[in-house]
Amino acid sequence: MSCSKLVAWEAEQWNNPSMGSALVERFDGLMPEGTTQAVLSAFSASPACILEAMKAATGLTARSEDINYIWTSKGRMALVLDEGRNQPSQKPPCESLGDTVSYDETLRAWVADLGLIHAAVLEQVSDEEERKALDATQFCDDGDWANGISLTPFPKFPLVTKWLQKHCAELVAIANKMVFFKAPGTTKPPFMQIKVHRTCFLFKGREGPGSVLVNPEFAVKGANLLREDLPSSVFDELSLAVEVIGGKPEGFPNGLNGKLTHVGGELKMIPLVPAMVKKFAPQADDAETDATNAYVAFRNSHPQIE
Repeated sequence: MSCSKLVAWEAEQWNNPSMGSALVERFDGLMPEGTTQAVLSAFSASPACILEAMKAATGLTARSEDINYIWTSKGRMALVLDEGRNQPSQKPPCESLGDTVSYDETLRAWVADLGLIHAAVLEQVSDEEERKALDATQFCDDGDWANGISLTPFPKFPLVTKWLQKHCAELVAIANKMVFFKAPGTTKPPFMQIKVHRTCFLFKGREGPGSVLVNPEFAVKGANLLREDLPSSVFDELSLAVEVIGGKPEGFPNGLNGKLTHVGGELKMIPLVPAMVKKFAPQADDAETDATNAYVAFRNSHPQIE
């Protein structure tokens, strides 16, 4: 099916309908004419080919990486460690911050709790100016790590990465990373990016800090619990997302951010996070057929790659 232009997913279902059209306009300003069909075709490529096809379709080829910050099964934001995955008896070598690391049975991986790491670092820092720079209010909403890393007025992930690299190099070295591809020379918004990361099993829910939802394809039927019969390979799979990081133009004080998906043979723009739509109900019986439910669109925005 031919798709000549990008459209916003179910515009009336966005919490802020004007965001959808603004993101489509931003995409059109960042991508060459004819990109839409090439991107849609890339989404349909085999897992072994999709990343290279998407890079070719978008021209996003400059590679970088950052720490993959996750929500644990206990609803705490943490680093997931590459070493010792699915090996609960093999704690990774990170003696300097050992008490911050624990094994997450649900994720089948060792994780390092950011709140505990931050507290441990503060105990080691005596310089007053450095302590001010490390104040939790610089990184978290209300200065509380239970709220996770703040996304407003801009995502604070780079700030957290910076102090982790300075004070916790040993931990950073074994932390799982996300890989990004951007246009060469990209330094600030607005820009497009391809993001490659490990399969997400848990993400922050809509019930407040600490609440989580389990991806329904991995859940116990009728329950928001991760199945125990999942093969170990599932925990190592990678997925891809194509995102628009649009900056903070007038009318969008919290940022203009979205990502691409494919539904019904069309390339569509959806919000970056489920909370920005009116209905995101992955456990609904009709989730696959209800056009007002954003679940399928969000699932399709993260195709598996090899």
